Amino acid sequence: MLKRELELVLKNRKTKIIVPFLFLLTMADLGLAWWQCFGLWLPVKLTKPAMIWHPAIGAFLSASTEGHITQMLYLWILPLYFLILYCDLPLLEYQKGYHNILYTKTQKKKYLKIRLGCSFVFSFVIVFGMLLINYIGAIILFRGGENFRGNSIADYPDHLIYTTSMKNPYIAYMGYIIVAAITAGGCGMVCMGLAFVMKQYKYLYLLCFLLWYLQIIAPNSLTYMIQPFIEYDIDYILPTAVVFLIIWWGTVIFSYQYRVRKDEI
Repeated sequence: MLKRELELVLKNRKTKIIVPFLFLLTMADLGLAWWQCFGLWLPVKLTKPAMIWHPAIGAFLSASTEGHITQMLYLWILPLYFLILYCDLPLLEYQKGYHNILYTKTQKKKYLKIRLGCSFVFSFVIVFGMLLINYIGAIILFRGGENFRGNSIADYPDHLIYTTSMKNPYIAYMGYIIVAAITAGGCGMVCMGLAFVMKQYKYLYLLCFLLWYLQIIAPNSLTYMIQPFIEYDIDYILPTAVVFLIIWWGTVIFSYQYRVRKDEI
């Protein structure tokens, strides 16, 4: 069944649109960052490391580009991308009556677990891969750069996450890539779990979007977990992480138990 799930994603025509679009967003953000540093603010002849952005600042998660349009298009509606790519499949199978056939081929519990596992893996891999490529591009374009856009350890000397990140920016940014990918994987699992329960696309897409977006705009925003070199420390990030974990696993456990006890999807 794992092979079948992979084929469903790779052969999906929507994948050939969504994945390149997300990739282009990260590359466009890198291009904007380069333009702001070299084309707009930094004269071409001035190439001192102290003036060039640090690669970790020029990379996607640091949100250094003016307006943050690319980040908003990517992160704010992330669950909708995952639903289109893969996570709304249970709903399609229900409408076509195909779910009963799947149950005859695979035990229901195994089917549900594989779907949830694949939703995490696919979402994780997509985000991790794109962010890593973007980061490598930033390391190439901003090689040798030391400018943190005015930020320094002295700004928030008591903030553990901030000071640690500033001291080890390359390692710290890789850590944020992993956290962002895990967060995306959790988002994918929530979308898949809700698709087990709901029977109409409009409600599924609306609920998935609202659950994610409300966390984005909350006072303790979900973006604090995945954006490096910001002033928010553990006292902000920990409550955000707890809320996200509760929504993630609460939704997954509820939807799994609900579907196991039902005779049909």
